[in-house]
Amino acid sequence: MPMSGEEGAIYREGREGMSYACGALLALHGEIKRGNLSLQLDNDDLEQSMLKQQIVSHLEYGRVPSLVELTYAAYDCIRSEVHRIAKNAVNPKQCEYVVIAGIQVHGALGQNFFWPGSITKMVDGQTVDLYEEYAASVAVRALDQWSKKDALALLQFKEREARLAAQEGDLVKLRSAEIPLSAVRDNRKRT
Repeated sequence: MPMSGEEGAIYREGREGMSYACGALLALHGEIKRGNLSLQLDNDDLEQSMLKQQIVSHLEYGRVPSLVELTYAAYDCIRSEVHRIAKNAVNPKQCEYVVIAGIQVHGALGQNFFWPGSITKMVDGQTVDLYEEYAASVAVRALDQWSKKDALALLQFKEREARLAAQEGDLVKLRSAEIPLSAVRDNRKRT
């Protein structure tokens, strides 16, 4: 998510302009918004077909979810499916395992974040919730460093917007920039 806050939008290194993620969820979201969701199996795109079939059961009928709500529904589907597969594949008397489920968030300037939705350990057929243990271990980290990175990302985003406005000769956008205009270089001298 870029500093503008637009869901699914991201600036990526090596690409001109903004691109979007996750493509599969964006395609599903578009179908739902247009009211033409097809749940038939598409032999040319089995993965997308199966994704749609799984996620729909986690949505409220007749309501168009936001992209964020759709992302959480995908998280719920994947977490449930991983637990189901592990339960069928593992003999709990012979081994134990941990399932870490969450959502990866692509941030500005190549920063990626992980939202840990659940961390569970299976021991002797019993589920042990490890989330509180995880939360306590990361609470001691210096969160002020993340805040500094976010502040830098916001400043760089605003400088980029002002630079693009200068290159396009958009004086209205340039004057509304919330940064000192001395930081903006217009090599084309359009403004």
